Amino acid sequence: MEENTQTTDRALQDDVHRLGDMLGEVIRAHGGEALFQQVETMRRAAKTARESSDETTREGARETLTKAAAGLSPRQALDVARAFTLYFRLVNVAEDVHRTRLLRHWEMEGAKAHGPERGTAAVPESLLHTVDDMVAAGANRESIEATLQDLHIRCVFTAHPTEARRRTTERLLRDVRVSLEEKDRRAHTATEEFARERRLRATVESLWEHASERGQRPEVLEEVKAGLWYIEMVLFDAVPKVQRRLAKALEVNFGP
Repeated sequence: MEENTQTTDRALQDDVHRLGDMLGEVIRAHGGEALFQQVETMRRAAKTARESSDETTREGARETLTKAAAGLSPRQALDVARAFTLYFRLVNVAEDVHRTRLLRHWEMEGAKAHGPERGTAAVPESLLHTVDDMVAAGANRESIEATLQDLHIRCVFTAHPTEARRRTTERLLRDVRVSLEEKDRRAHTATEEFARERRLRATVESLWEHASERGQRPEVLEEVKAGLWYIEMVLFDAVPKVQRRLAKALEVNFGP
């Protein structure tokens, strides 16, 4: 199991590396070699300052980073900030996909050990794992159902006050996620993989182009639209899944 987990960790590293390479290609194509080198200089310096075990090396890297930032014009600073903002957004997507990858891995390993119905019991904080803990603590079906009847969840959707992320950007980041998940879920021929990579690269390019738009504080109507987007694209899909999984967790422990 440890070996399999290491394999999934390598998958995350591969995704981050590939997305970083694609972003570098896009920066070169749209911002020029000078911008790419500025970003790379600062990225390498920041990485060394964070990871080196030698204090002198870390201090030198911090000085390099400080000098590089101080030497940027306002326009260059904006472009560099755009590059790093987009990079970390892509990394966040890759990490989200990796979390799903780990959950699937744990569930499949649990199914091998305990049978398909108890596969998710091996997933930390899953609904089945939680219900198992409640049963072990002495709860019965009636007490759990009574608790659920009294449970109230209120979702609050609000735009970040300093980050205007347009729905187009959200859609493009979702496309990146779908592409990474597609790579995980099915085998591809060389032609299919080439096409998937080409679509992913085009998506990263579109993200860079949209990142050039000047961010503005969201208006109330924009916040409402963003909330509706999450309801339509996320909640309509997620809520029924949670309900079915909870019902299944109760059924596994107490019967139909």
